Amino acid sequence: MGSFKSYFKKAFVVFLVLSFIATSFLAFDFGNAATKLNNTEKVFRALDNWPKPPLYQGNVFASGGVGYYGERFMFEGLFLIVRSTDQIFNRLAQSYEHKGNKTIVHLRKNVKWHDGQKFTSKDVWAYYILNNGVEVARRLDSIETPDDYTVVFNWHEPAPFPELRIIFLAQDRQGTIPYHIYKKYVDNAAKILSSAKKTNDPAKRGPFGYEITDSIRKQLDNNWQQFLKYNPKKPIGTGPFKFYAVSDTQLVLVKNKDYWDAKNVTFEKVVFYQVNDLSSQYAMLRAGKLENFNYTQPKDVLESILRANKDLVHYKMFDPACAGLLLNVRKYPFNNVKFRQALVYALDRTKIREFANYYATEYKKYSSLGIAQSELNKWVSVDTQKKMTDYSYNPKKAEQLLREIGWRKGADGIWVDPNGKKYEFYIGVAAGWEAVINYSQAVAEQLTAFGLPTKVKIVEGSTYWQKVQEGAYDIGTDWVDITWYSSDPYFYLSQTFGWIATINGLPRDPKTGKLTLKLKGPDGKEIDVAKILDEYPYTYDLKKRMKMVNDLVYAINENAFNIALYQNTTGVWINTKTFGGKLPMADQFAKYNRNMPLPTNKEDKRRIAILNLGFGGYMSLVNGEYQPK
Repeated sequence: MGSFKSYFKKAFVVFLVLSFIATSFLAFDFGNAATKLNNTEKVFRALDNWPKPPLYQGNVFASGGVGYYGERFMFEGLFLIVRSTDQIFNRLAQSYEHKGNKTIVHLRKNVKWHDGQKFTSKDVWAYYILNNGVEVARRLDSIETPDDYTVVFNWHEPAPFPELRIIFLAQDRQGTIPYHIYKKYVDNAAKILSSAKKTNDPAKRGPFGYEITDSIRKQLDNNWQQFLKYNPKKPIGTGPFKFYAVSDTQLVLVKNKDYWDAKNVTFEKVVFYQVNDLSSQYAMLRAGKLENFNYTQPKDVLESILRANKDLVHYKMFDPACAGLLLNVRKYPFNNVKFRQALVYALDRTKIREFANYYATEYKKYSSLGIAQSELNKWVSVDTQKKMTDYSYNPKKAEQLLREIGWRKGADGIWVDPNGKKYEFYIGVAAGWEAVINYSQAVAEQLTAFGLPTKVKIVEGSTYWQKVQEGAYDIGTDWVDITWYSSDPYFYLSQTFGWIATINGLPRDPKTGKLTLKLKGPDGKEIDVAKILDEYPYTYDLKKRMKMVNDLVYAINENAFNIALYQNTTGVWINTKTFGGKLPMADQFAKYNRNMPLPTNKEDKRRIAILNLGFGGYMSLVNGEYQPK
């Protein structure tokens, strides 16, 4: 069964694994023509990464995929949710309705796969039957396909509240397993599932209410592995662009003339470049070789690019993710809340933010929140906020807390524990993640200067992610207070008490894997973290959900399991010479010298988020707002 966690992480390091050595195309050799394309050819150029030929193939789920952005341009889901703004677009779904525990989705009738086969409800069913490890599958009792263009999702009772149902469905890209291509594996998965028994025991309940025994799981996993080995020669999706050619350095897509909304697709060709180093990427951007580039560079680099090319504009945008230190509570002294709190007070997060991400929004008052700081006022009451500990930079408070737990500072300026032992702490970092390496080094310098010697340990990526889960480092690094999908607190908090809690080493039941964590809420009463997360999706009363969020956010801040250094500011570059339309904030380009500030009104936020390929996918190329210039 598939897992997307590590896949989604690639969004933040997508450019750090690329190669810029030219080789010939598999399907067609464009030579240097691609780099000379201009607006008259209606081409859209950006960066991406994909497996180099001959490893490139058409199975989205196979090792390396078909291109991070390439997949998003060639394949669609029922819905598309724009990260950070939560705008949801109907894509393969024409409409939907809720009836009791049923969500009925009506499909568009004029959708074809790129090989000409019709897209039907059987394809949606195939996606969930084969890819049955996704969250939606375990929340369903069954999927019905009464006709070719109707899909009925039968939610397990109690059903999630209606808004959350659509968000759950929008997480998935259902048009990625064409039944006519992968029938053998889909039918086998269906057969295996049907051999299992149904259960209502939450501890045993798997996809579609089946009890997944070790034997069933082994069969499903084996079938999934066989599916991954089946590699069509090229991707076959339903999206607005289809595969044309690939090499080590270029992935070329062309407009899908049979696309259901082809009239709004104004670009005829998409060329993705695979480039390994930042300097080469920046050189392409400066030279006007790209229509779109997703990233906010350090201040000096960003300003130099703008000076070099007057056609470029850079939009900054809120990222629902925060640069974080994940404290390993398995180990002493990080298992002591006062020690963790002392670390927060000891860090000058203003200086860290200025060094690592000048344009980011720093966390001055909170350790971490479980939700992005930009969401705090929306979900957490003023009364709760007043009760939350203020962690503004205060080294004297940090010293006080350390002394309260028996630590003392020696004549050499180094802190020792109650037994007189000195420590040297290690911050683990995945190699190649430039921003994280930068902020980790800044943190290590500050903690060392404070009297807690700390070093950064840079580890090869795959090794790091394995080791950090095992508790190999005193402090892990990753995004915290993050959502990869909707900004509903459930998705933030599921990350905080899911993947992030695994790195923290928070206590879990060894049999069920569920958190056994009990914390104090703002009213002083004990809260059961796992119970709240289990009940949230089925709580229809918004006020009750907000009470749940208030309790968890308060507890997260007080316990300082993580330290959020700043809320990330990301961005998108647009080449206004070749990419036209009514660009956001265009009347302010001169005022800000094309280095646009974070948007403040909802419409600008919406339109800028769509331009970012990692947030809005292909939407800027298919919504009719933009066109080649």
